[in-house]
Amino acid sequence: MLFVPPRHGKSEMTTVRYPVYRLECDPCLRVIVGAYNQTLANMFSRKARRIAKERLTLSGDRSAVEQWETIQGGGLRAVGVGAGITGQGGNLIIIDDPVKSREEADSQAYRDRVWDWYRDDLYTRLEPGGKIILIQTRWHEDDLAGRILGSDTAADWQVVSLPALAEIDDPLGREPGAALCPERYNEAALADLRATLGSYGFAALYQQSPSPVEGGMLQRGWWRRYEHAPARFDDLVQSWDMTFKDTAGTDYVVGQVWGRVGADCYLLDQVRARMDFRRRCGQCATCAQLGRKCERN
Repeated sequence: MLFVPPRHGKSEMTTVRYPVYRLECDPCLRVIVGAYNQTLANMFSRKARRIAKERLTLSGDRSAVEQWETIQGGGLRAVGVGAGITGQGGNLIIIDDPVKSREEADSQAYRDRVWDWYRDDLYTRLEPGGKIILIQTRWHEDDLAGRILGSDTAADWQVVSLPALAEIDDPLGREPGAALCPERYNEAALADLRATLGSYGFAALYQQSPSPVEGGMLQRGWWRRYEHAPARFDDLVQSWDMTFKDTAGTDYVVGQVWGRVGADCYLLDQVRARMDFRRRCGQCATCAQLGRKCERN
């Protein structure tokens, strides 16, 4: 499994060019390429066939975009999610992101459909000794990758996860926070994407760390809104998440004031802005009067 953010070249590298390389090594190899629909699978196949024509001798008897062959009998078959592959086996099966949208990713029915297609159609086409590559963006913790990794076959898979912004123990040896492909999306561009998508979408699509939409430790259903705060609190707490630059690509400084009455906690005030060191210190001083609105922001 290879997890890569959107628009980082994963399909061009793995779904288009890699099959042709493998066919150069073994022109008898049978490759199956699966995608979220037949149109996209055909596009991948067409691009691969164009490269293969320059490097291999293709058969004139079978050269359609859905299925083309080498004169040695190998070749490539393109299929979309839900399509049957009766009579066709594969030594190499490449599944390229069977989900196309957030709506599909959040649909239990669609995730079940993809799982059934993988298990009943694709997997049964794998030849003895064959290999499967699943390359995708992690949309949901219960997507195809999540289901496979939660199954009895999880130990059979090798996972390479490449987040857009490097984390600790990055597989490529990047420093934490470094962009995966700064020539296309540098740190500032990724910060803008995170601001637009929100933490939930960015963590899944760009960091390959999907989380339950209802929340993990803190469930979404536990949160409520209030119109009037209690007159008295058992405790008042001020919390800050700091950074020290105010440039476009940096994280926000966030300060909050919370009040507690028994087991109920109330968010009373919040400051969220990009600040340099001096302004950050000024905000801290202003917010020291708990519950008072910061006017410096």
